[in-house]
Amino acid sequence: MGQEQRREARLRSRGEVVITRSGMPGVRATVYDTSHSGLGLLAASDIPAGSIVSIESHLMVADGVVRYSRPVEDQFLIGVALK
Repeated sequence: MGQEQRREARLRSRGEVVITRSGMPGVRATVYDTSHSGLGLLAASDIPAGSIVSIESHLMVADGVVRYSRPVEDQFLIGVALK
């Protein structure tokens, strides 16, 4: 089994954000990891791949596209590519 290859290094991180998408209520999430071009987020709700989202925290606002959403225990690990 090969080692997972990534284009960029990921940094483990923590912080609270709100993920919003058009016409839907915001979803609270915890930042799992970050890279130059994306975020890994843990949330209680699934957000489908391909969804255009806005991510807000007290430090930033960023737009992106959900690349994947995988169940992890009782949450979802959501990968977002930032625009």
